Amino acid sequence: MAERVVAGHTVTAPPHSPTQHSRVHPRGDGNLGWLTDRLGSYQLGCRPECVLQIGCLGALDETHIRIRVPREDQPRYRNRKGEITTNVLGVCTRDELFVYVMAGWEGSAADSRVLQSAILKLNGLKVPEGQYYLVDAGFTNGPGFLAPYRGQRYHLSEWREGRNPTNPKECFNMRHSSARNVIERCFGMLKKRWAILRNPSFYPVRMHNRIILCCCLLHNLIREHSVLDPLENQVYEDTQPVDCETV
Repeated sequence: MAERVVAGHTVTAPPHSPTQHSRVHPRGDGNLGWLTDRLGSYQLGCRPECVLQIGCLGALDETHIRIRVPREDQPRYRNRKGEITTNVLGVCTRDELFVYVMAGWEGSAADSRVLQSAILKLNGLKVPEGQYYLVDAGFTNGPGFLAPYRGQRYHLSEWREGRNPTNPKECFNMRHSSARNVIERCFGMLKKRWAILRNPSFYPVRMHNRIILCCCLLHNLIREHSVLDPLENQVYEDTQPVDCETV
C-alpha cells in the first residue's frame, strides 16, 4: 500500500501496478522540442529565468530511506548500494515545499517505474498542460517533465571553481542543474531535521511509510510558518547552486 501527500493532505490508495502505457519511459532520448518552441532560442549568456522559469512548477526526484523488513523481503528492498531501503518519490515547488510524496516502493524499484506508478494512480501526480517539473537524467523528456541533455556536463560540482559552459547544451544543463537543486535541498532538510529518516527503525514498513509522510507535512508547516529555519543555511552550503551571474 503506497501513501502520498497531495496538496498538504495524507491520502491512502490501493497499489496500482505500472503498465507500459505511461508517457514516462526509462532512459529514453526524448527531445526538448515541446519546450524550446515556447522558449525560443537561448544563448550562452542568458539568465536562468529566461530558460527554466517559464511554466516551471518545481522539481522531482527520489530518495532512499533505510528501513527494516523481514529477511524474506530483503532482496526486493535492497538497492544498488546494497542497503535495505524504501524508494520515496518527492515533488516540490520552487519555494521548497512538498506538493506530492509517495512512499512504499521497494528500494530495488527503478526511479522511472516509481514515477510511472504515481502518474497512473487515480488521484496521482498531475501536471497542468503547458507546465512541467525538472527531473534528472534518469527520466526522459516529455509533456510535464524536463530532463537535461545527455552526454553533456550536468552536475553542480562540474561547474564550480570557475568552469564555464562551452556550448548551448552545457549552458542549459548548468541552469537546469542549478534550478533542479531545490528538490535536493528539500530532501537534505528533511533528513537533517528528522533522525528517524537517517537510520532504520523497528516500525513495520506500513507505519514507517506514514512516518515519512508526516515528516514531509511537518517540513511544510515549518517552512510556511517559521521566520527563520536554522537548517536552511546548513543545507544550502552542502547543495549550493551555481552563481548564474558569473557566467
